[in-house]
Amino acid sequence: MSDLSAQSIVTEASNFIESFFGNNPWNSIIDESTILLIHPRKIQVKQSSIWIILKNQLILTYDELPQRELLLEHGSSVIKHDTNLYTLNLFNYERLKLYLRLSNKTSSELAWSINNSRIIHDKQSLQAQLLNEAMAINPNQYNSFLKNYFLSSYELLLNLTKISNSNKYILEELLINYMRLANLIQWNHFPPILWLKDEFLLTDLGSKYNQYFDNIALANQDNLNVSQDSIDILFRFIQDASDIYVKKIGDKPNWLMNNDNLIYTLPKI
Repeated sequence: MSDLSAQSIVTEASNFIESFFGNNPWNSIIDESTILLIHPRKIQVKQSSIWIILKNQLILTYDELPQRELLLEHGSSVIKHDTNLYTLNLFNYERLKLYLRLSNKTSSELAWSINNSRIIHDKQSLQAQLLNEAMAINPNQYNSFLKNYFLSSYELLLNLTKISNSNKYILEELLINYMRLANLIQWNHFPPILWLKDEFLLTDLGSKYNQYFDNIALANQDNLNVSQDSIDILFRFIQDASDIYVKKIGDKPNWLMNNDNLIYTLPKI
């Protein structure tokens, strides 16, 4: 994208969509489609996603709709096209709205996407309704979801203190977990992995730890034993994340206590 401004990326996406919908059978449903451009806060990032959102009734009645069966069965699908500037996704509006009420990895990525969407076409005002769902945080679900990321990160960190030929992969997963954790604490959601690093840089934890993480990943890419200096930094991150979370909610949950024996909290029978 030549001109890196918010308006220019919307204009370029609109031009792409106009060309795309000019090909049958899509052109007959544009007025009934909500089309959103998903782009991270950092305008300089060039990769974008375009969502075409259709109501269930239209999907049921429009027999010629491409990928109709996938939409009815799964609620979403990916549309193949000839440009690498965008990923093009098709969604069932009612199914998407329901999914935004959950608290899991996919729903978090979807909610982040809605919160970072720009309207290309929306005569039915569906974006506003999706935004309401994306921003409606259930405290119990949110805390439970965040808890899983804290505990799984702690488990990975403990495993990283041991010599293993899997340490490279454990470290990669831990750093991804940490970036998601930082986004969850600051924004309540995290983005798809395509934009995870860019959004991590915008968090308080990211601005402090990003360079450390890059150095750790580079220094330990071929080592079976992660250095003690790296381990110390990674432990400091989870402590800082805990402190920020406690400050945010005004209380310290009992599962945030330092306890080497606590890895999983399984549901009671």
